[in-house]
Amino acid sequence: MTLDCAALRNGPSVRQYYSGMEGNRIIYRKWDIAPGEIVLTDEERAWAADETAEFGTRFVVVEPKYKAAGGGGQNKDWGRRKWQEVVESVYEISFVELGSRSLAGEFVYTSTFRHACAILERSIGYVGHEGGLHHAAAALGKPAVVVFGGYISPAVTGYDGHRNLYVPDARYPLGCGTVTPCEHCRESMSKITVEQVVNAVREMIA
Repeated sequence: MTLDCAALRNGPSVRQYYSGMEGNRIIYRKWDIAPGEIVLTDEERAWAADETAEFGTRFVVVEPKYKAAGGGGQNKDWGRRKWQEVVESVYEISFVELGSRSLAGEFVYTSTFRHACAILERSIGYVGHEGGLHHAAAALGKPAVVVFGGYISPAVTGYDGHRNLYVPDARYPLGCGTVTPCEHCRESMSKITVEQVVNAVREMIA
């Protein structure tokens, strides 16, 4: 049996959807993104089942945290207070935060990304910002509510099956891309309301 393989370069500022840099801004290109595939082991699935036994499968994974360095950093921050309001407003479902705790509510400690994926696989879906877990949700066939803001456009890293909350700006057709703290990105995030996210989550779980 022969396998077709492709070598992919990855690392800081090396992504297939980057076309270059202008000063402190990443210039994006439209990317015909397709969900990847994540294959979990029986052991990972059993661990996730134990960790979420009290929630069953009626929970949503919420991710309010963002990578502080690189990848837009603070420009992806919607605000912990607003995430907390979402969790408290949608009383119909449990929200489970992974990794390290930043919200008051349900929490599962996950030491690896694969453990996070195993929890996500058992959930109704994902609610959070653009990043690794929204890609994992797509790979696992899960719906999601993704807060994009203005840093990067869903036309670059968004999936059709997700509810993508993005604030377009004609100056930056595919997103601002500024890698340092940015007033434009902060204003874009401020235009996405708690009510919008709550309504999107309710549509997803319905």
